[in-house]
Amino acid sequence: MRFSYNWLKEYLAYAVSPQDVADILAMHSFEIETIEKVGDDTVLDINVLPNRAPDCYSHQGIAREVNAAIDANQTVYPFAPAQTYRQPFNKADSAQGTSTSPRIKVTIENVTDCPRYACQVVEQVVVTKSPTWLQNRLRALGLEAINNIVDITNYVMLDVGNPIHAFDLALLKDTKGSEPTHEGDDHAHIIVRRAKANEKITGLDGITYTLQPTHLVIATPKKPLAIAGIKGGVGSGISDNTTSIVLEAAHFDRKLIYTTSRAIKLKTDASTRFSAGVSQYLPSIALARAVELLRTVCGDTIRSLPVVDQWPGMQDAKTQQTTMRLDRAKPGKLLGIAVPEERITDILGALGCKVTDAEQGGSQALTIQPPFWRLDLTRDVDLVEEIGRMIGYEAIPATLPLVVVQTPEPNPAFTFRNELRRSLVNRGFDEIYSYTLVNRDDVELTTTDESIISRLALQNTLSHRHAYVRHSVLPCLLRAIAENQKQCDRFQLCEIGKIFEQERWSLGLAWFDSEATTSQKVTDGSYIHRAPAFFALRGAIDAMCANFGITDVRYESVGDKKQAAQSWFDQGVVAQIVIAGRPAGIIAQPNKATMQHYDIAGNAGGLNNQGTTAVAELDVAVLQDASMRVALYKEPPVFPPTKRDIAIEVDNSVPSQSLIDTMTTAGGTIVESISLFDYYEGTKVGAGKKSVAYHIVYRDRSRTLTDAEVNKAHRAIEQELRDMYNAVIR
Repeated sequence: MRFSYNWLKEYLAYAVSPQDVADILAMHSFEIETIEKVGDDTVLDINVLPNRAPDCYSHQGIAREVNAAIDANQTVYPFAPAQTYRQPFNKADSAQGTSTSPRIKVTIENVTDCPRYACQVVEQVVVTKSPTWLQNRLRALGLEAINNIVDITNYVMLDVGNPIHAFDLALLKDTKGSEPTHEGDDHAHIIVRRAKANEKITGLDGITYTLQPTHLVIATPKKPLAIAGIKGGVGSGISDNTTSIVLEAAHFDRKLIYTTSRAIKLKTDASTRFSAGVSQYLPSIALARAVELLRTVCGDTIRSLPVVDQWPGMQDAKTQQTTMRLDRAKPGKLLGIAVPEERITDILGALGCKVTDAEQGGSQALTIQPPFWRLDLTRDVDLVEEIGRMIGYEAIPATLPLVVVQTPEPNPAFTFRNELRRSLVNRGFDEIYSYTLVNRDDVELTTTDESIISRLALQNTLSHRHAYVRHSVLPCLLRAIAENQKQCDRFQLCEIGKIFEQERWSLGLAWFDSEATTSQKVTDGSYIHRAPAFFALRGAIDAMCANFGITDVRYESVGDKKQAAQSWFDQGVVAQIVIAGRPAGIIAQPNKATMQHYDIAGNAGGLNNQGTTAVAELDVAVLQDASMRVALYKEPPVFPPTKRDIAIEVDNSVPSQSLIDTMTTAGGTIVESISLFDYYEGTKVGAGKKSVAYHIVYRDRSRTLTDAEVNKAHRAIEQELRDMYNAVIR
C-alpha cells in the first residue's frame, strides 16, 4: 500500500528522512517494497500485514508506528523534535454543528450488519476542483482527483483509515412514507438494510450490479443508494449542482462486506478496509476530519448540522474494551532477555496502551488496556510480541534452546516396517509411494461387496478418480507397473502403505520382466533361463521371509468362490499366502483383461512360456508376528546330504504345496527340504495335466545315510504320490 512521506511528516514527532522512515518500519513493523520519488513528494510502498490492516491502512496509523518506534528507542534515533506532537486521531470527538435539526433520519434494520452508522449534513457547499496540494497527494497515491467533495472523502479514508461517502442531499429527500424528524422539516431518510432478491443498482463506475438478500445496501424508502461499504450509486452522487451533502461514516460487519465484494466481483479501497476490519470508534473521528477539511477547502461559509450517530451498542463497546493482565516476568521468559518493568511500561505506553498495576494471585502483574485502534491485541502474548518488535529482534541474542535428549518410546511396528523396507530394497526392489485415494474400478478389483465399497467412499470428492480410499495396494502397484514399463524392461516394486475399511498396514510387491521365460546367452557361452514373474516373485517372498526368520510359509489354492469374486488374476496362477497358520496375503498373475485395463504390456495367462507380470499383497502385522526378532543359532550340519530329483505328471488342479506336504510326510524324518525347480504345461503332457519336478534333500544330522535308506524313503514318496494323486513318475 502506498503512503506519502509529505503526508506522514504532518504527524511525525521527529524530523526523519524518507529512508529513516523506511528503516524504522522495516526494523520494527513492516516490509518496505519500494521508495519512489513522485514530484516533490516521496512515496513508500509498505507491505502492511493483514493483522495490522485495521490500524495501519492509514497515514495516521503508519505515523503512530514510526513515533512509537522512536519514542521507545530514543537512543537509536536521537532526532530533535520538529514540532509539538499532537494526536488528533486519538480523540473520538464528534463534529457538532450549530443548527437544531440534522435534516436526516437513519434506520438500521439489523445492528449485526451495521453496528454503527453516523452521518452529517453539510450545507452551502460549492462543488469545484480541489486545491493543488490535495490533488497532488491523491495522484501520488494513485487516485484521480474528481472534485473537492469526493477528493475529501478519499483523503479522509487514506488519512484516518475509515472509508466515508458523500451523498447529494437533494437526491435523498423523500417525504412520502416516513415521518419528519421535526414538523415542517425538509428531511431525508437513510435506511441500512439487506438487498432484495435480484435488486439492481448502477454504481458510480457505470456498471449495473444485481444484488441478493445476502448483500447490504444503503437506501431511501424508495431506492438503493449504495452498496454498503463497497461502492456508491449514480442516483445519489455529487455533481456540479450539489449544494448540500450528507457525509456518511459507518462500521459494517467485515464478513458481510468481504462476501459481498467477492460475490459481485468488485473490490475497492473501501471494501478492502472494511473487509480487514476497522474500529467502531472511527466513524465520528472520520466525520470530524472531513468537516475540518471542508472548512479548509470550501471556507467558513459552509454550515454543518448536528451529527446523527446510530450506535446501539455504544455502551457495550465501551464496557467490553479489551483489558489484559501481563505478568511482569512473562516478556523476559518468552523473549529470552531481561526486560525491566520501566521498559515494558514505556514501550506499551508509546503504542497507546493504558498501563496500570494489578495483583494476580499474589504476584505482581500489569493491567493493560490496548488503544481502540489496535484490534489485534487480544492476548498477553500479543503484548509480548509488541515489546519484542519495539526492542528490535536484532537486539535479542540468538541462543540455542536447551533440549533434553530422551530415548523415544519403542515402536515395534514402526521399526519392523523400516526393516522390511531395507530388506526389500537390498534385494533389488524399488520402493514407491502412491495415493491412498483411488477410483471405483480400483476398489472393485479386490472386492465387489457393496457394503464395503460404500464405506470406502468419500463424502466430499474432488474428482471421480479419487472418490474412494483404497481397499488394497494392488491397483496402485498395477498403475506403477504401467508407468515404469515405459522406461524399464525389468523391475521390482514394493510399497508399504495403509489400506482401509479395516485400517491396517499392507505390503505390496510387483515383479515385471518383459523377457520372462526366455533364455539369455552369457559371456562363457552358456544360457541363463529367465523364470516367469510369478515364480520369481514367490522366490523373493521366500527370501524375504527367511531374512526375518519366518520358516512356516505356505502357498495354498484359492477356492472357487473367492476366484469368482476376484477375477482379476489368471485362473490357476494364484495362491493364498499362509504364514504360521494365518492367512497373510495373496500372490497372483494378472489376467489379460486386467493388464489391458491398466495398460500393461507383456504376456498373461498360463505359466508355460507366459507370465511377465506378477503382484502380491501381504499383511504387515502377520509378517511381524511371525518374524523371529532375535536370530537363533543353528549348528551347521556335520554329515553330508543326499540329493535326489523327482519328476511327476499330475492333474494341474493339484496344488504344488499339497505335493510337497505329501512328499515330506512320506519320506519321514530324513527329508530335510523339498523345492520346485521345473514346471510344464503343454502338448507334451495330456490335457489338464502338468509336469513338475522337485529337488529333494535327504540328511540325518546324527550320521551319514546309506543309499539303501535313501532309496527306501524315495520309493515311499513315489508310491504315496501314485496312491494320493494318481501321479505318473517320469
